[in-house]
Amino acid sequence: MLVLDGDLSDISSCLQRGYGAFLTALICFIAFSFFVTAIMRLNRDANAGKAQASAGRIGFYALSGLLVLMIVAGSVVFGVARNRTVLFVENDQLVERGCVKLRSYEDRFPLKDVGINYEFHPKGPIHRLSLQPSPTSRTLVVTLGYSAQLGNLAMIAPVAMRDYVIKLQELGKPIPAPLK
Repeated sequence: MLVLDGDLSDISSCLQRGYGAFLTALICFIAFSFFVTAIMRLNRDANAGKAQASAGRIGFYALSGLLVLMIVAGSVVFGVARNRTVLFVENDQLVERGCVKLRSYEDRFPLKDVGINYEFHPKGPIHRLSLQPSPTSRTLVVTLGYSAQLGNLAMIAPVAMRDYVIKLQELGKPIPAPLK
């Protein structure tokens, strides 16, 4: 078995992952909403006369309520979104395990049918491998800069990883030890 991305020892349940993602998103959205609310209140107080004060207050509370609903909805979306735990090769199959909608899933694809390409995105810069199991399936992405499995990726996708090394040389970046 070759691990390509993620970690097989990650045993947290999908419910725990969803709960953590929900809380993280909720905290971030709340911080953002306090920032926006403070700016709106300062602008409202500075620009409003006494006649506009009650109408401005009603609009402010309506907008605040809408913002709270957006915070909760956004946090729920982050909590139930697809999250890959591990991507590995086993018995000539590419296997992806993870969580979606607070439930675990496992997708298997024949390795012989998987198209693997190296992609470089200069804004960032981001180096990644794009794995396309079939023309009709979704694309699996492995970000190379953060991957601890570069040696395993080189065994599965030698051409794409060679392209990665060439791009690193062009950019004057050091070549990771597993790829030398």
